[in-house]
Amino acid sequence: MSGISTDPIAVWQRVAGKWQIPALILSVLLLATAVAHVKSPQRKISVAQHIETIEKLIHGGMYVPAIDRTEMLLGWKDVSPADRARLRLLRARAESGEMARIDDRSKAAAGSIIDFYDKAQSEGALLTAPDHARIAASYEALGQYRVAVRQYELAQKAAEPPALSYRRRVIELSEYPLREPPETIDGLVESYIADAKDDPRELIWALAKRVETVATEDGWSAAADFLAQYEDQFESGPLAEEYSYLTALALWGSERYDLAERELRELLNGVAVSDPVYSRAGWLLGKVVMYDGRAQRPEEALAIFRDVIASRVDPVYIVASRIGMGEALTYLQRYDESLGAYKQAIDDLQSVRPNEHANPEVIRTSLTVAADRCRHEDLTDTALEYMRLATSLVADENVDLLTQYLQRLGDLQAAVARECVKKADALEKEDETQRSELLVRARSLFDEAGETLARIARINTLNESLSADAMWAAAGLFDEGGDYERTIEVLQAFVRDRPDADVIPRLLLRLGQSLQALGRYEEAIDAYQRNYARYPRSPQANASLIPLAECYMALGGDSENLAERALLEVVQDSEIFTPEAPEYRDAMFLLGDLHHRRGEYEKAIPILDEALEKYSDDRRVPKAMFLAADAYRQSAMAIKDELLQPEFVGERKRMRAERINRLHEAADRFLALVKLLESRDKATLSEANRMYLQDARLYEAACLFELDQYTEALALYERAAWIYKDSPVALGAYVQVINCLVFLGREDDARAALRRAQYLVDRMPAEAFTSGGRFDSRANWKRYFDWVGEILVEQ
Repeated sequence: MSGISTDPIAVWQRVAGKWQIPALILSVLLLATAVAHVKSPQRKISVAQHIETIEKLIHGGMYVPAIDRTEMLLGWKDVSPADRARLRLLRARAESGEMARIDDRSKAAAGSIIDFYDKAQSEGALLTAPDHARIAASYEALGQYRVAVRQYELAQKAAEPPALSYRRRVIELSEYPLREPPETIDGLVESYIADAKDDPRELIWALAKRVETVATEDGWSAAADFLAQYEDQFESGPLAEEYSYLTALALWGSERYDLAERELRELLNGVAVSDPVYSRAGWLLGKVVMYDGRAQRPEEALAIFRDVIASRVDPVYIVASRIGMGEALTYLQRYDESLGAYKQAIDDLQSVRPNEHANPEVIRTSLTVAADRCRHEDLTDTALEYMRLATSLVADENVDLLTQYLQRLGDLQAAVARECVKKADALEKEDETQRSELLVRARSLFDEAGETLARIARINTLNESLSADAMWAAAGLFDEGGDYERTIEVLQAFVRDRPDADVIPRLLLRLGQSLQALGRYEEAIDAYQRNYARYPRSPQANASLIPLAECYMALGGDSENLAERALLEVVQDSEIFTPEAPEYRDAMFLLGDLHHRRGEYEKAIPILDEALEKYSDDRRVPKAMFLAADAYRQSAMAIKDELLQPEFVGERKRMRAERINRLHEAADRFLALVKLLESRDKATLSEANRMYLQDARLYEAACLFELDQYTEALALYERAAWIYKDSPVALGAYVQVINCLVFLGREDDARAALRRAQYLVDRMPAEAFTSGGRFDSRANWKRYFDWVGEILVEQ
């Protein structure tokens, strides 16, 4: 054994002539000797011999040992520049071969191959045609198609003419995805046809491209005329079926559907399922059946597309047929299956080189049509699913197109969310579980829609107006879904990142409103103040004054002084707002409210009266009427207290007269409010207006009671007790009924009223006692009326 050489080259030479040794054994021998030398490098073997071994390893498909040996040699210091360049090139070829062997089509792998070839070229290596082709394929994987075309053109120059395989790929890439003008592709195809005249299979491929190019330029009838020139060459022989398919394609394109269908059916009947022509002809027949200008036959088309897919022959037409299936299933309203077909087509694209029939754009366009069809038929939820898939197929670098699709996706997400809310609102209380599920989905969809619009803002940073509008819309959608925290987050980010944008006043206003909605009043005040201080002449900054005042009012205490100052900025000092402005109207109502809550009734009354006179159609009229009436009542009660003070002895006569006038005014105003609200449909009254009506009834009676008009007050209290008989409000009214009867000297009637009140306490539903006030339980009310009974007995 010691006399046998372990030099891999010697081994190769000894076995190379033994043609009867199987290739597998040869590979194993070569691998074993290569591994031995990698593990224990023999420096007595020359670099040239090592290079020869590496070349044979690569030729035998053993790329990893080739890579290892190349790395070893590149680490040697005495390798000549020429040999080092050669080793770099071999390393690139080995890496490329290994990536292809393990089917690694990742961008990382492609970038690695390009880097290896770049290093080889930088050290002076001369690339062959296959080398340029490998680089081109790597650039394709990176989506750099123009660079790929240049590499294929270099491969063409380095190869022996006519180099059809490289020229073919240039034509395919020029057609898709580069979308070169038809005349450019036509020139490439014409040249290809001229050089492929002695290669029928390449020629028939070129004729197919020429048919499509001619059809694009001059119409499909010209394509039929062009094909006729080759009828003698292809109507019989091994490529007759290919020619027949092209004939059918031209017939279909020229809208001679019956002839195209007949040609395709005859072709399919005579060709094996395993023949690639079967896939193309089947796909085209499915298209003819679906879109022949007459009543569509989706069921039949579906069966044809399934047959093509089952053939498992041509991946391109399998993808194209899955797209056709998706369209046919959409027409059949089998939407889940349709979406499944489209998803499978998208998955299959991973194993297909993009071309004019199977590429993301074709699938996206088909999905968009399906989405539009569903939207037109009010199937918004289904349309949304199609649009999700369509949007996923738009490349990030195509900002304009992506913006369009994101906008459509966001619109659909919001539309479905609003449909969920509408359905939830229409459900009865007993369907609370379903209602809750609908509202949860609505909130989720509003969030999705907001994120979709926020993405539009992010990808359009160079278009300030579009970005700002999208961010504004996103904030609105987050608001609509109740996700105020996300609203605040996106607005704060935009304001922080683009402080000088023209839309900042509008965004600061929205930011303040969102913070205010969450009760974060100090932060909201900061946003409003920043807005007004930085942009004092901006309408949005001035619009911040009203919510700024609301925040101060919510904080209460000394902050109410600041609220008043903000409101006076609108109604007294503003150069922007006139009485016709909504902000002026808001300020008037708020200022009246503020004075009332602070007990400044003398200030509140004229402001509220002015607001009622100017804005009689405002939804806040009932509240303003109530506050004005109550201001008269409260001021009258304040005078009553002052009458007991010794310092007002000399003014008592005038004060009593003023008190009586104010009580009458209050009673009249409460009555006017009662009439206004009673004239409206009870079912449409808001909860707030129901409370104003209830309190106005009771306060009108209270004013008459204070005026010693007990008979009139009694009638009002008894009516209130009847109207609110299922509420503790009725029990309070009965207290005053008893008081009125006592003051009228009708003790027996007072005792009878007491018995009615006690009966009412017993029969009132338990859920009525939930006010949380002093009389928050049935027992407390019973004890109170028992005490009243004891007083009446004593009397």
